[in-house]
Amino acid sequence: MRFAVRRILAVAAIAGFGVAAGLPAGALAASAAGTLNVIYSFCQKTNCADGDQPYGGVTLDEAGRLIGTTGFGGKYNGGTVFALAPRGYGGWRHHTLKSICDGTPPSCQSAEGPSTTLIEDTSGNIYGSVYFGGEFSDGAVFELKLAQTGRYKLKYLHSFDGTDGSGPFELTYAGASTGAPYDGVSPLYSTTIAGGANNGGTVFSLAPSKGGTWTLQTLYNFCSASGCSDGGLPYAGVIVDPSGNLFGTTEYYGSNTAGVIYELSKTNGSWKQSVLYTFCSASGCSDGNGPFAGLARDSAGNLYGTTYFGGAQNDGVAFELTANGAYSVLHSFCSQTNCTDGSEPAAAVTLDASGNIFGTTGRGGDNNFGAVFEIAGGSFKRVYSFCALSACADGGYPYGTLIFDSTGHIFGTTQYGGAKSLGEVYKLKP
Repeated sequence: MRFAVRRILAVAAIAGFGVAAGLPAGALAASAAGTLNVIYSFCQKTNCADGDQPYGGVTLDEAGRLIGTTGFGGKYNGGTVFALAPRGYGGWRHHTLKSICDGTPPSCQSAEGPSTTLIEDTSGNIYGSVYFGGEFSDGAVFELKLAQTGRYKLKYLHSFDGTDGSGPFELTYAGASTGAPYDGVSPLYSTTIAGGANNGGTVFSLAPSKGGTWTLQTLYNFCSASGCSDGGLPYAGVIVDPSGNLFGTTEYYGSNTAGVIYELSKTNGSWKQSVLYTFCSASGCSDGNGPFAGLARDSAGNLYGTTYFGGAQNDGVAFELTANGAYSVLHSFCSQTNCTDGSEPAAAVTLDASGNIFGTTGRGGDNNFGAVFEIAGGSFKRVYSFCALSACADGGYPYGTLIFDSTGHIFGTTQYGGAKSLGEVYKLKP
């Protein structure tokens, strides 16, 4: 069963926007407190051979490169895996590491490619997932293995067939929250939005076995509880705490059909799921509804995230769930006139070194093209409003999770905007 992607952004809805000629890829824009620098605008090459529409975030690897994915474009129009390497004079050089083919080259179908954030292991190999594609068109987990020549070879570690899940999301591993690279031998963890025993999605692990093969284990099938009170359709991956417990969200189902926050813990070799919070428990869903994004966790065990709907204006919330189970809304979006504070957040939040919360909204801001926000000390601040430059040369619709470098700069992506209106990678100084 091939589960249709729920695209938050309809590309056709923005097709009428023009692009100003001659806008540099390194254009600077200032809005609110932040200064944004465009690192790379996609579709600079003929037929978008360099990719277009980066939906996921970027990863800062050990070599100082930014690595990420585009959902479309590339040699086969099936998306790309790319790297941006810093130049000595302050610029960045784009390199396509692999163009994704839905099929076998040269017989490739145009399809949505990878749309998630990547991880890299200690040997320089890169791991990610495709929502579609794979042997059964239900998605797959892939590895780009780094050869001595410096080239990458694509290998599908597991192709989903519906019975074991459909539509895998972002991968993670034990220790990811510390910033340490993946060791290449411990399990990878993630979710599928659909499929599994109840067609409500799954949580799975994928671990290397002897002979170079990888073994998938389904840790949990959603909708296993009566009325799907355990949640279903997880639209985001999981995080791993220091004890090996997994935490995540489901976009849908739960007792109020508005999603849940859940934990998976392992005891005597078996995994048990617990619902930590059910959304829409407050009147009018003022506590949030429909978390599209995963979670972030601080050192005290508190969890942070966003919902796409719900809140005082039904434009989403940022929330905290403390380690002792107390839930609170940190900010209800569209609280300001014309939603200048942002609306409809679809990405996980990121904590900086001081524990301040940063994230993006897919819409809202001054021009309704999204915003970057910060929550510090209980106070909300909009850091940047997209489409501040003519023809959105600074980008629009940011749906990827943010990352920080050691100097406190923020890196992210937009699905729209840039010189060709097909997305960009940016650097933001708060």
